Amino acid sequence: MEARNLSVQAVAEMLSVSAALLSRILVGKASLTPAVALGIERAGWADADVWVRMQASYELAKARRETEVA
Repeated sequence: MEARNLSVQAVAEMLSVSAALLSRILVGKASLTPAVALGIERAGWADADVWVRMQASYELAKARRETEVA
């Protein structure tokens, strides 16, 4: 986003999601859904499969950390 000088609002509109949801995704407070991944794909920012796999890897790593702490 920064490289293209795009605001959160502009990218949210491109992805057909709210700016609030996109902000939450960007700070790790919400998961990237398959629907958002498809929007990213339509915008030309890599295949949706890549984004979904990255989200799954993030969630798995987070679960591992939480399990180790417990």
